[in-house]
Amino acid sequence: ISNMSALPRVLITNDDGIDAPGIVGLVEALHKTGEFDIVVVAPLREQSGKGASLTLYGPLVVRKHTYTGANAGVKAFSVEGTPVDCVMVGLQLSGWGNEIDIVLSGINKGCNTGLNAKFSGTMGASFAARTLGINTLALSLDIQGINTPEELTQNFLWAGERTAVLAHTLLKHNKEHKIIVNVNFPRVGSQDEVKGYKHTKQGQGHWLGHYIERPPLEDQPAEKTIYTIAGKLPQVDKDENIDIVATRNGWISLTPTLLHSDIDALPSYTDAFNRFSQWEVLNN
Repeated sequence: ISNMSALPRVLITNDDGIDAPGIVGLVEALHKTGEFDIVVVAPLREQSGKGASLTLYGPLVVRKHTYTGANAGVKAFSVEGTPVDCVMVGLQLSGWGNEIDIVLSGINKGCNTGLNAKFSGTMGASFAARTLGINTLALSLDIQGINTPEELTQNFLWAGERTAVLAHTLLKHNKEHKIIVNVNFPRVGSQDEVKGYKHTKQGQGHWLGHYIERPPLEDQPAEKTIYTIAGKLPQVDKDENIDIVATRNGWISLTPTLLHSDIDALPSYTDAFNRFSQWEVLNN
């Protein structure tokens, strides 16, 4: 497949849905640079918590999607499926096949840190991309303390602008060993609050959840019981080099993540971490 523009070919997806503010801000930030060839293939509806699931039975409905405003003209498709479905069918819809340079998944509304990241649809899309041998960034924003839609929009656009820098950096350094980079952005009120990029490790925090039986609805059949999930996410990590701790302390957390099959390709996780620490964004 010929890349006539010679720009990096970027497939963008998420798990919050194609019109979610995170992906809209990401697309706007990359589109306005003129430095990327962009195709968006994202779920029609919310797909949070879907992990690496995909649609095996039934049709996968795809529709052309029209963005307006700053994103007008960006090629986009909505998919009635999971983030992994979007990556898989995105190879065909983009017209690039396996010649996609990078998959950007996000920007998720809320952190994806610790052991919980394994359940994330945002991370699931990146795992699918890595399985296909494609560079990928999984992108999330810490929304704790954001109180207005305007502030949320501002933060997503800011995070998207930093993603453009990271995408160029990844494509420069990550050609031989295609690792997944899990990126968590802190909430910012001003540029001065951000300390920079930090190379982090995945924490051990995870959702302590349980299911609560809901009172029956008026027309609910007797044999039917409805449960909803509840629980909490305790902060168990203290080390400043752990993803969630770094993010909450004002750092843009960059956590290299490997597929199990990658362990045979690299001497160790430490080797991947050492390669990753050479990125110039971490040494400025």
